Amino acid sequence: MNNDTPKKVFVLGDSRTGTTSIHKFLLAAGYRSIHYYFKESGVSQNPGAEQPIEIGMAENWQRLRDFIDTSDYDAFSDYPTRSYYKELIETYPDAFFILSSRESLNVWQRSMTEFMTKFGFKLDIPRLSEIHVSLNERIRRLASAKGVRFLEINIDNSSRENSLILSKFLGLEETIQLGRENASKSYDLRLWSSRSTMFDMTDGDVITYAERCCAPHKGMLSEYGWVFLVNDSSDFLEYLYGKKKWTEEQLGRAIETLKARRTALNQSGRQYLKFVIPEKSAVYPEYLPKIFRGMQIDEGRPAQRVMDAGVPGYSYLADVFRDAKSLGFLYFKGDSHTNWLGAFLAYLHIAEHLNASLADGKKKTPISLSQLTPKLAGYEGDIASQMPEDQARIVKTTWKPISPGKPFEYTVCYELPDDLRSARRVAGDVEYENNLGERPLFVFENDNANLPRAVIFRDSTSDFIVPLLAEHFSRSVFIWHKGQVYEDIIEREKPDVVLHIMAERFFTEYKAFPALSKVLPTGSGPTS
Repeated sequence: MNNDTPKKVFVLGDSRTGTTSIHKFLLAAGYRSIHYYFKESGVSQNPGAEQPIEIGMAENWQRLRDFIDTSDYDAFSDYPTRSYYKELIETYPDAFFILSSRESLNVWQRSMTEFMTKFGFKLDIPRLSEIHVSLNERIRRLASAKGVRFLEINIDNSSRENSLILSKFLGLEETIQLGRENASKSYDLRLWSSRSTMFDMTDGDVITYAERCCAPHKGMLSEYGWVFLVNDSSDFLEYLYGKKKWTEEQLGRAIETLKARRTALNQSGRQYLKFVIPEKSAVYPEYLPKIFRGMQIDEGRPAQRVMDAGVPGYSYLADVFRDAKSLGFLYFKGDSHTNWLGAFLAYLHIAEHLNASLADGKKKTPISLSQLTPKLAGYEGDIASQMPEDQARIVKTTWKPISPGKPFEYTVCYELPDDLRSARRVAGDVEYENNLGERPLFVFENDNANLPRAVIFRDSTSDFIVPLLAEHFSRSVFIWHKGQVYEDIIEREKPDVVLHIMAERFFTEYKAFPALSKVLPTGSGPTS
């Protein structure tokens, strides 16, 4: 958004004139936009009205003005905006005013009838048409008389043309794509996935459009009730669909890093195994917002390219997870990470690869699912709490009958019972704690001295893997790695095995990672 533009934008269009699409456009342009905001503003509605005409206009205008002046929003669309066009134009003469309309009254009437009757509303179309036409004309006359920045836009014109018009009117530095959300034809009340449209447009860059509509938030709700990571620092969606790619040089550097690390550790008598956990959007693209349908996932993204190169000791679990989808959901709907079942399958894969690399006396039979105790658990999720407000509102309103509320979902938690646990958690090295930041350090010890020692570098994708994997080692130290492998910690711990587990989105940065790093102060020794 151009910093020189006036702050406020008021969309004065009636229902069924594209106000939702313009709201999404404003979000994509960087405005803090809100749409249909009676509850948030405290403005009262006439509960018996056929359209949302307010009661107590003077008192409600004061409530609306207080909300506009004190809230964090700078763009306001749909009701109650339209009802207070006169007060808004007179009070905010430096703002932008947009009147959205249809190509004809007949088109508007048809859209109102098709849409509202799906929700059981009985409309007096002749009366509503008189109000619609009269109010639009009064808005035009007042805007002209006051000389404010005013644009009337026909939402039925091509999206490309309207994108240019809106972007130019608002003084944007680039052209932002206008979508076509909330179309009557999109709704089918028999289907929960067709009761709301998250994103829709006829042409343009789908990824950029969806990301901008959600920005600066990192949660993106789909019509299927799943929330996906968006606007992350790794730009994973762009890699997922091939908008971003590694060059051959970057691929070569990443492969050489992995080979050099494995060689260095093998020379010191240690096994090195690296595992990349696929992103939820790579395993469940069918539950992404419908706007992504028809887009082809790029199998040449970084983690897959390294897997295809056959790098020793490297494993990317995309095929494993896709194959196992029939066993049950493997990821949380509202979180970027695997759920307990997905974590167990990742553990099983890691344990099998680990055993294949060890001598017979060092192996431990992997834990089976039947040994774990299942229980129902609620889970809120790291990205369910980071959705834009208009998307969170859909969960609380449109989908309220099928939403558990708090937490975001319930699923089966699988835990290793206490009587089967051999590994016990012990205190970690104080110096590790002091130099690894605030992320958790886990250290486990096991009385079975025949098992190997291990250092496991991990991130949050391994949270539920940790207690299972600890059973395979006489001593295991789980380090939050920030993508790195720390040779000074390895030298201090003297492990037989070094495991490295990370989320796919972070692996996209591997083109620049060194083979080995250091994190402890020079000359430091073990402390307790």
